[in-house]
Amino acid sequence: MGLTTGTWATATYGFDAAKLGVRTSEVFSGDLTNNWSASSGSPDGFGRVLRENVNQGSVAMLANGCAVGAAEVHGTIDGSLLTTVAYNPLSTDGRWSANLNLSPASHTLNVSASSRLGTYTNSASTSFTVAGTDNITNTYDPAGLVTNRSMLSGVQALNQQAREEGAPA
Repeated sequence: MGLTTGTWATATYGFDAAKLGVRTSEVFSGDLTNNWSASSGSPDGFGRVLRENVNQGSVAMLANGCAVGAAEVHGTIDGSLLTTVAYNPLSTDGRWSANLNLSPASHTLNVSASSRLGTYTNSASTSFTVAGTDNITNTYDPAGLVTNRSMLSGVQALNQQAREEGAPA
């Protein structure tokens, strides 16, 4: 959600005018300024949200990679030291990760890994943009279940599977 120890946020929810209980908005205030709302025409006559708007003041994400055999892994985001890099030099797979909480903007992530003797260092850099605003369109099947969510990052396809009562999940 983007909150850290010592911070706070208040969530305020809005619901449909027909009183079907369909949530039509969610607004955060305080240390988190994200909000979500159903676009005009939502909910439809069946109480389904067809289109959504998302506005995020910050976006939480995970950066990760692999540094097999490295003694240590360090990184920066936009020139500031990453203090959240998780890496175990004794691991056999060399995986590292860092939790990032970024504002909507262009960012540059730099990561370097050093050998045990410090004689070798390898670095990688990537630039990317965090989108703070997105418009989402939902598609429903005849049973009223969401099948696709189309957004800036692509299409999220959802597969709803029915199972018998008492059957293992």
